[in-house]
Amino acid sequence: MPSLRASATTPPRYLPGTRKNLAKNSVVLIVPASTSQISGFSDLVKPAVKSIAIGEPQTVPAGRYAQEVLRYLKLYDQLKPKLVLAKDVRQVLTHVETGNADAGIVYATDAKISKKVSVIATAPEDSHSPVLYPRRSPRSFTGRGVGRRNKEGGSVIRSPFPTYHVG
Repeated sequence: MPSLRASATTPPRYLPGTRKNLAKNSVVLIVPASTSQISGFSDLVKPAVKSIAIGEPQTVPAGRYAQEVLRYLKLYDQLKPKLVLAKDVRQVLTHVETGNADAGIVYATDAKISKKVSVIATAPEDSHSPVLYPRRSPRSFTGRGVGRRNKEGGSVIRSPFPTYHVG
């Protein structure tokens, strides 16, 4: 399988030094809005808690963060039999909203979109890798329309989109 990383001869797609973090998120523990039996991560070990929804750690970033949090809190091995692995964060929300899971671990921003769940606890920041949303400036655009002269023959048109002539 070919490597997805750039080779030494391939220039990077982004300008070096242009990465900036635009936003940050938190990892939270959610329960159905009508539930009051869970008040924090430590309550997840109670026998009354039968299932905890998280994203699949191998494919869902939120699941990887959830796994980090549970390992940091030394709960992962004990809770592993209760974990319900979901294909994405929305599915985790659905499991908790419908009561098919007693609790779930998602991003704070995702928890805010549902009126059917309550945020019970926020994971300590040092319990997981930072949840950051970066932006980088592209090195250049390629494709048709780039570097062509305008009709007046003056300035260079810099556009990532093809140029079409109607006529």
